[in-house]
Amino acid sequence: MPDSAEKLRVLLVEDERDLADVTKMGLEMEGLDVSIAYDGREALVKPVHPKELAASARKAWRRAHDR
Repeated sequence: MPDSAEKLRVLLVEDERDLADVTKMGLEMEGLDVSIAYDGREALVKPVHPKELAASARKAWRRAHDR
C-alpha cells in the first residue's frame, strides 16, 4: 500500500452518514486518502484539495425532478 505522500486524495460527498462512513472505510482499505463532506456546502468550504471527487447525485437529481 502506498504511503501517505503517494495516496490519491478523494473528497467523498454523501449526506447519508452511515453510507459515507462505510464507503470511506472501503476506499481507505484500497489505499486512498479520503475526506468526507456530508453536504454540498460543506464540500465547498472543506480545506481539502482532492485529486478526485465522489458525490451522491441521487439527492440533486430528486430535487431537480420534484419541481
